[in-house]
Amino acid sequence: MSRIKNARFMRAMEANGKVIAEVEFSMELNEPMLDKSSTAPEQKFIAVLESNEDSSYHLRQIFKNDSDMEIDWYDNAQHEAYVDVTSSMFGDSRLNMDRESFVLDVLDHEGVRVDMESGRGER
Repeated sequence: MSRIKNARFMRAMEANGKVIAEVEFSMELNEPMLDKSSTAPEQKFIAVLESNEDSSYHLRQIFKNDSDMEIDWYDNAQHEAYVDVTSSMFGDSRLNMDRESFVLDVLDHEGVRVDMESGRGER
């Protein structure tokens, strides 16, 4: 069981007539879901959302965000700061929700949808 917290809209771009948006969020994990060596109770992720024809969004990918300025300020091939974890999060139903419910939870988090619609992200 996991719980989304601290979600924030980061940025959006348009590609082929669709909006691609990035939302950073963190989750409290009751178990080390993605990294067996991790003992941190909270993990950061980035959800990549794509607009549908009806102005809603669907999930393209989720990346685990292990970026660290001490390691990632130069090209370090030994460290993977962003790892695609989409299938591991939904494949075993570890989130206890489907993709559509997950997208709604992220968008409904405090201020995310409003910031996306107004274009207020990272500057």
